[in-house]
Amino acid sequence: MPENTDPVRRAGGSGLFDHLSRLIANFLQHLQALGSLAGLEGREAAQRGLRALIAVIAVLFFAAFGYILFILFLAFLLATVAGLNWLWIVLIFAVVHFALAGGFFFMFRKQFSAPLFPSTAAELRKDFELLGGGRP
Repeated sequence: MPENTDPVRRAGGSGLFDHLSRLIANFLQHLQALGSLAGLEGREAAQRGLRALIAVIAVLFFAAFGYILFILFLAFLLATVAGLNWLWIVLIFAVVHFALAGGFFFMFRKQFSAPLFPSTAAELRKDFELLGGGRP
């Protein structure tokens, strides 16, 4: 017969209180194990997220660098083909890019200037008015 390692059983307790105390002790051990597992997985997720963030930053950096080199290539190509000074072509490219950036900025501003969750906000306003509190 295997040796009993449970301290409550070794003490000879077999009543309802003893069973409940063992149940609670086992439940707390289970929660502690789940907490340590969650901590371990949280650290792993943080490390994975950091690696993903570094990879995204590297991709954006090299993509931007490649884009700048491509624009300069186009400027020198147009300067060679059209016989214009390459500085004027780069200036035109810069103006076009600033115009595009401004257009996207205004589109972004228009898109996100609308309030979030308008139906929920209206329902909450109505609830506060019915409660007599006015708007929070």
